[in-house]
Amino acid sequence: MSGSTPLLPPMTAGLEVLRAMSDRSDPLDEAVLSVVEAAALAVDAAQRARAGGGLAEVHSCLGEVLGAARAAVTAATFAVVRVRDEMALARVAPPEGRL
Repeated sequence: MSGSTPLLPPMTAGLEVLRAMSDRSDPLDEAVLSVVEAAALAVDAAQRARAGGGLAEVHSCLGEVLGAARAAVTAATFAVVRVRDEMALARVAPPEGRL
């Protein structure tokens, strides 16, 4: 990708739809939302960097990307634990080699 990308507007629109439809108390919904948010923020940071944005501005944007990615990992971890607990209650073994 070079210069401005047409990717950001549809990602931002999709993110708004996800925010409106997601159950924020569901860790799986939150993981999906956080991954999409991280991707949109990464596109924005790349655009700013390629447009000659100042280093401090780009650094700040990348910090937001990292925060969203961390949120996605945390939410996905909670989702895995929830499903694993449900499987244990139902006495279902997890697939071999998986969490």
